[in-house]
Amino acid sequence: MDKARKTIKVNKASITPTLSEAAFVKSLKVQNDIYNVSFKNIQFSGADLTALFEKKSIIANELVLEPVIKIFNDRTVMPGTESKMGKYPYRSMMKMRTKFFIKNIKVKNGYISYRERGAISKNIGDVFFSNVNGSIENVTNIDSCIKQKLMMEVKVQAKFLNMAVLNSHWKMPMNAVDGAFVITGKLAGFNGTNTNPIIEPLGMGSIKSGNMKNFTFNIKANDKKAEGDVVLLYDNLKIKLLKNSEQGIKNKSLNSFIANILIKNQNPSNGNLRTGKIEFNRVMTTSFFNIVWKSLFDGFKKSLR
Repeated sequence: MDKARKTIKVNKASITPTLSEAAFVKSLKVQNDIYNVSFKNIQFSGADLTALFEKKSIIANELVLEPVIKIFNDRTVMPGTESKMGKYPYRSMMKMRTKFFIKNIKVKNGYISYRERGAISKNIGDVFFSNVNGSIENVTNIDSCIKQKLMMEVKVQAKFLNMAVLNSHWKMPMNAVDGAFVITGKLAGFNGTNTNPIIEPLGMGSIKSGNMKNFTFNIKANDKKAEGDVVLLYDNLKIKLLKNSEQGIKNKSLNSFIANILIKNQNPSNGNLRTGKIEFNRVMTTSFFNIVWKSLFDGFKKSLR
C-alpha cells in the first residue's frame, strides 16, 4: 500500500465453497445456488485512506480487477419455498454494513458461468462467458452518493461459449424499490449447433443445423417479471425435441417432425422480420442470473415461430 499515492493493491481475494458441487448438492434439502468467486490483481486507485481507517468505509476513484464468478444450481433437488425477493446483487449491496463508493470498476479478462442441472434431463448445462472486459460506474450504497447519481451502469464485452462476441449495457437505478433494471445487448453470429450443450439439458431440444447471424435483445425487468424483445436473424434452422427415458435422452421423432413444420427455418422470412416477445414471470425462489438467462431463452424460443 502506497499512502502517498493512495493506491491499494491486493493479489487475490476469494469466496470458495468448502464442499465440492456433488457434496454440496447431497447436503441440500431444497435448491440453493453455490457460488465460487475469486478476484485477481486487485487495485484501488484514488483511495480515501482516512475513510478506510477511521470510518471503515471504502471510497475510491477506480477499482481494477480480474474476476472469476461461478454459480451452480441443481434443479433435480426439491425447490425451496424461501423467496429471493429483494436479493438481486445490486440490491443486496445496499444492505451491506460496510459503506462504499467506487466511481468506476474496470473488469479485465474475467470469466462468468451459470451452470444448472436440468430437472427433466438430469444433465448439466453451462452458460459461460470468457474474456469479460468492461466497466461498472457509480458503485455505491451511500445515500448521499446515490442522490447525486441514481444509476449504476455496466458496460461489458465478453465471448459467449468461446465462440461469439457479446456486447451488453445494464442500467440499474439504485433507488428502485421493485428491483428494476434494463439490459440491452447484441450477440454476433455463431453456429447454432454449438449451443446444444445448453439447449439439450435445459431446454430438452437440440439444433440439428442453423446459421445464427445476429441476436439483439432488450429486457426490462424487476423483482417479479421480465418483459422485452429479441430479434434473431438466422437461416437453415432444423431442430429436434428430446425426451427422457430409461435408456437416456431420446429424440421425439414425431414431435420433432411437427416442430420443424411449425417453426420458421429463417428470419426474415418472405420479407417479414419476426420479433420474439419476452414475457417471463420470475419464480420467486430463483436468482438474478436465472431470470436473465430464462428471459433470453424465452425470447429466443418465440423468435423461431
